[in-house]
Amino acid sequence: MSEIDRIAQQIQKIGFQCQRCGDCCRGGDVWVMIYPTEIRAIMELTSSSWECVAEPYPEQVPLPSGQVCTFEWALKKKGDRCIFLETNCCQIYLSRPWICRTYPFLLFEERLFHENCPGLGKEIGKAEAFALSRNLINRRETERKEEARVREHGKHLERVKGRRILIDGEGVKILCE
Repeated sequence: MSEIDRIAQQIQKIGFQCQRCGDCCRGGDVWVMIYPTEIRAIMELTSSSWECVAEPYPEQVPLPSGQVCTFEWALKKKGDRCIFLETNCCQIYLSRPWICRTYPFLLFEERLFHENCPGLGKEIGKAEAFALSRNLINRRETERKEEARVREHGKHLERVKGRRILIDGEGVKILCE
């Protein structure tokens, strides 16, 4: 059995149907990690600037050099919700990030995990389960490639002179204090 078939069967067994409640887009601890290519797609769709779409991911790692590093970007928030959530509808649905396309599921290595979501346990059609399975596999591959680029860019941090830095798949950025 192929991986896509196996995952699709698991999704069908678990069941999922989005309830359009918007719970996945709000909450103080909800941060949607996004990559530069996703930011650009949203910028194109919304005619917005980078700064209007994304902010540095809030998790920071102190480095031995005294610098503080964060990895990747997060969708901007307004209060406790994604700025693109309006009346429980996603305003960037056509360009939504991988994490949003595959919610509430996550593929880690070969295992399927899921977040708590009101849509779990609801019947899902075979075609929808296969589409979700394909998206999960594509997301995992995209994440692996991005992580490899981040690791490569992070090899030479001793050359970076900023106190706060961000590393993404495109390189190292110095953040304003």
